[in-house]
Amino acid sequence: MAEYKRILLIEDDMDDQLFFKMAIADIDPKADCLTAQHGADGYKKLMSMQEPPDIIFLDLNMPVMNGFEFLKRIREESTLIDLPVIIFSTSNDESDITHCQKLGASGYLQKPNDNEDLVDKLKEILSVDFGKPQHHFVF
Repeated sequence: MAEYKRILLIEDDMDDQLFFKMAIADIDPKADCLTAQHGADGYKKLMSMQEPPDIIFLDLNMPVMNGFEFLKRIREESTLIDLPVIIFSTSNDESDITHCQKLGASGYLQKPNDNEDLVDKLKEILSVDFGKPQHHFVF
């Protein structure tokens, strides 16, 4: 498994945040999962960190700054261009998936409905070396 110990989840739904954090704790209790309420909050937290997280999970539909805007903004930062960003959304719309890929997302995960499915998908994602181009985009 790749070493993704510092995770930033940008998600406005508190239930989804809790669901996600519980799944991460099931996978690796030592992982540090930070949260942000929306893209602007996530961007502010990201820019204030001495070291960026190992991976970001990003919802698309949020107030203040949505996931598309956040992704576009961080891909303009030269120090963050290679930071893995996985879209974590309820949308399975092909145009959303294609748009995220064009904006530089590393992967796309449609939010699963149960904890076991989420744990399985997160294990799969966290085992990927996103520095290598041979991985699929939709998980």
